[in-house]
Amino acid sequence: MGMLFFVLFAKAEEQHYYFKQISLEQGLSQSRVQCIHRDHLGVMWIGTKWGLNSYDQSELKNYFHDRDQPHSLPDNFIRFITEDHLGQLYVSTQKGVATYHKTENQFHSLLYKGELFQAWSYLPTGNGFVFGGEETLYTYDPADQSIRPVFPHTDGDARKCINRIFQWRPDLLIASSRKDGLWMFDLAGKRMYRCPFVGEREINTIFVDSHNRLWVSLYGRGLLCYSGEGKQLFSLSTANSGLNNDIIFDLVEKDDQLWIATDGGGINILDLSTLKFSYLKYISDDKQSLPGNSIYCLYKDRMDNIWGGSIRGGLFGIRKVFIKTYKDVPLGNRHGISERTVTSLYEDTDTLLWIGTDGGGINSFDRKTNAFRHYPSTYGEKVTSIADFSGSELLLSCFNKGIFIFNKLTAQMYPFPVINDSISGREFSSGDLVNLYATKDHIYILGTRVYVYDKHTRQTTIIYAPRIEFERKIAMQAIYSDDDDLYLVGTNDLFRLNRKTHELFSLVSTEEGDEFTSACRDDKGNFWIGSTAGLLCYHTREGTAEKIQTSLFHSVSGLACDKQGRIWIGAQNMFFAYIIHEERFVILDESDGMPFNELIFTPLPALRTRNLYMGGTMGLVRIDTDIAFENNSSPVLQLLDAKLNGRSTLEQIRDRRISIPWDHSSFNIQVIANEKSSFRKHLFRYTIAGKNETVIESYLHTLELGTLAPGEYTISVACDMPNGEWIEPTELVTVIVSPPWWKSAWFVLICISLVLCAGAVVFYLLLRKKENRLKQKMREHEKRHMRRRYGS
Repeated sequence: MGMLFFVLFAKAEEQHYYFKQISLEQGLSQSRVQCIHRDHLGVMWIGTKWGLNSYDQSELKNYFHDRDQPHSLPDNFIRFITEDHLGQLYVSTQKGVATYHKTENQFHSLLYKGELFQAWSYLPTGNGFVFGGEETLYTYDPADQSIRPVFPHTDGDARKCINRIFQWRPDLLIASSRKDGLWMFDLAGKRMYRCPFVGEREINTIFVDSHNRLWVSLYGRGLLCYSGEGKQLFSLSTANSGLNNDIIFDLVEKDDQLWIATDGGGINILDLSTLKFSYLKYISDDKQSLPGNSIYCLYKDRMDNIWGGSIRGGLFGIRKVFIKTYKDVPLGNRHGISERTVTSLYEDTDTLLWIGTDGGGINSFDRKTNAFRHYPSTYGEKVTSIADFSGSELLLSCFNKGIFIFNKLTAQMYPFPVINDSISGREFSSGDLVNLYATKDHIYILGTRVYVYDKHTRQTTIIYAPRIEFERKIAMQAIYSDDDDLYLVGTNDLFRLNRKTHELFSLVSTEEGDEFTSACRDDKGNFWIGSTAGLLCYHTREGTAEKIQTSLFHSVSGLACDKQGRIWIGAQNMFFAYIIHEERFVILDESDGMPFNELIFTPLPALRTRNLYMGGTMGLVRIDTDIAFENNSSPVLQLLDAKLNGRSTLEQIRDRRISIPWDHSSFNIQVIANEKSSFRKHLFRYTIAGKNETVIESYLHTLELGTLAPGEYTISVACDMPNGEWIEPTELVTVIVSPPWWKSAWFVLICISLVLCAGAVVFYLLLRKKENRLKQKMREHEKRHMRRRYGS
């Protein structure tokens, strides 16, 4: 036991997580989240002490009990939310379990023996559920909504209120109650009995992990762990292990790690193979830490995402990321930098990273402890470049002031007259940057010209290259160095500087009107150049430059290469990775740990650790380059709702077709992108195919069609993917708008028929009239003939 607990004190390697919070500010009905469920469409359902909430990636809706509406939510206190195999949603409240019918926006309560059915927990079983009731377990069949006790006879406290159910063995269920301990349900023997190896009655929660071990949380006493045979393996508490809080509300497992929700200690993560602890906690002044330390529930959705419900801070999604941005904090705080904008970086030979800021002086970052240190003596300085000078000293280039030596031990800085006053005045008063690069023997001062300071003779020389127009090559920066050459990027050229002869050669130049903004060298020896016209690759062996074609961006502000064959790109306030051997881009956003940031070119010619650092106007970006990109599948786009005049018409859609009247006032459709990351922002491309095809691109999940003219319209949608490509369009619905009755086919046919009938009647009458006239003439003719014959 002693050896076991010694191991448990060990701390696991730090991981970075992104937290997306939904709280009162976003419209959550109440701050205490008691249960969470993500349905088959990707909609998040959030149960609180006061109301039910749903989040469909674009809108947060609230559902409350209304005593005047019999089909409203039965009660505002939500116990759990789940879904059956047909997608029917179930919500358990203090006044019974109800099913939710979206098209009617109604809740229908489940009845048992004519009374509202109460349940505190559930266990999915094939097509139905086992519900944890007040006294025992009940089976539920959605087909006929029948509810039956698992066993006819019950034992123990009649007010158990079973709060957790797990299947421990194929024929054995184990259930916990808040006040009546653990109970076993033998399905083969058809009996229930008290758990023989756990005698405590006050059980907070239980969990059965993938190793078939039972974890039991006793209120205020940490965790007990039992084997599948019921043998206690160990007990964890704050007194004997790395557990940081003894009050545990919930447990969930992911990737062989046990996630532990505590009341005040945040989330403890126990690696089940190494038995090491790591922690997710709220840290004051760290805006990217866990939103709160009192966690009531944990939930793992079908996409393997972890969600947490807090006691005061609402819901938050938890996503492991490989990018972290450190932002500005109050002076002296160790969790961030002293000023928001990072202007320069330098990796020391030890664990320190030195950071120059735009007005906050110089900072250091200890990469072992992840702690920052600010240096008040430098506060107010704009440090545009940092270079090594000696084991205890750095060289700093301060904007419009000059070059200074910074003593790492005393934290003091003083001027260093590396060039004469007249040249220094010209270089540091023109408003242009002056950058530094140091080798063992020389210091390179990169301004409008290139100066070389010899550390041994303490003499400075100017490098002359008559064929190169220096006045156009301002703010050059060193990007790579070997034994023979130093490579520099300027506004219009990529240079190679021979370190022995000090000859300067232009390798590639920009086209007229373009400028180089950044550059880096990959492990193949090729140079990648960011410019105002996009991304270029200079192939060293061939001596040729190739433009990388993409529509994702047009102008690059910052570049960096890692050792995994990837280029990290800041462009137009967005962030991309380019995988060289696959020749593809990946878009990275807030859900990847990369919030909005305009990256600044802060080159690190030698990458000494696995982490890559880049500076920006919104903080310091740290990238774990050992993390491989996930091979994410395309998001599945689905029709979430179709509203006619503001009312849902989902039940009227048959075979993706719906008919609507001509006199409608509005018709809107809503889509949802069902994928692993619920918070990734997509650009949707809606296509409306009718007499004419209309294409609409929008970030909105709702397409408002307004009033449609009579006709047939097929509506499809596609969205962008992280690699910048579009998924195949998904046909959502065909809308048939019937014409007004006086324009309908049946009315036209009737009118034509009436006209034809009327024409026939008229024709018939005319024939009759003509016939009558002929008969009349015949009679008159006969009369005249008779008079002539007999009148004489």
